Amino acid sequence: MRLTVDTYTDCTEGERNRTLLRTLPSGETLFLLADGSETAFAHSYQPIMDLVKECFPQAFSDSVGSILERLLLASMALESAMYQRFPSSEQFGENWYSATFIAVVILGNQSFSAWIGSQEAKLFRRGRCVKATAPHVTLVPGIGRNDFAVTSKILSTVPGQDRAQADVEGPWGLQTEDVLVIADYRLFASGSDDEIGNIVANELTSPAKALVEWAQRLQHSFAQSSLVVRFV
Repeated sequence: MRLTVDTYTDCTEGERNRTLLRTLPSGETLFLLADGSETAFAHSYQPIMDLVKECFPQAFSDSVGSILERLLLASMALESAMYQRFPSSEQFGENWYSATFIAVVILGNQSFSAWIGSQEAKLFRRGRCVKATAPHVTLVPGIGRNDFAVTSKILSTVPGQDRAQADVEGPWGLQTEDVLVIADYRLFASGSDDEIGNIVANELTSPAKALVEWAQRLQHSFAQSSLVVRFV
C-alpha cells in the first residue's frame, strides 16, 4: 500500500511544531505527535517537543527486537534523555518539565503504537472508527455538558513523580482506503467518531486542517494539531 499524509498545526501561539513523519533506515514509517511543558498546567514547550522528535526515532532505529519491544525501548530512552537534559526543580512554581507523545509505526499493512499522555490514534474504515488507542485522560465533571479532561499520565522529571511506562498496542491490520487519524483526545472529544470520519472522508485537500478548524470552532484548547494518513 501507498501512504498519503497530511499534517497541520495551527501556530496561533508562535511556532509550535508538534508532529514528525520519518521513513526509517529499516523500512518502517514513523509518525509522532508530541507535547511538552516547562511548568505545571502548561503545554506547547518547543524544546521538549524537539527532544521527543530527536530522541525517539533515533532510539527506535538503534534498538533490536519486535516492533512493540523497540517502541518500549525508545520510550525508556526518551525518559533517560529527559532526565539528562531537562531536570526539574523541587520547588513549586519553578521549572517542572514533562512530555507526552504518541508514536505510530507502520510497516507493510500493519501499524503499531506507543503513547504516554492524551494523544490518541484512531483507525477509520469506510467512515467508521474500527480501532482506537486509549489515551491517558481522566474526565472531571464541568459546567453544563463540558467535562474537563486532565492528562493522567505524563513523562516527567519532577522529583518524586512516578516513572511512566508507555502503553503499546498492535498490530492493527490495515486495508486500502483506511484512514488513520492522530490527534489529542480533546480534538476527538469535540464531536463524534461519525463526524470525524465524515470530515476525513470528504475533505481530500487537507483533512488535517479541516479537523483542526472544526475542533477549534467548538473548543480551542489542545486542538491545534492533527495528522491524517490515508492508505491507497
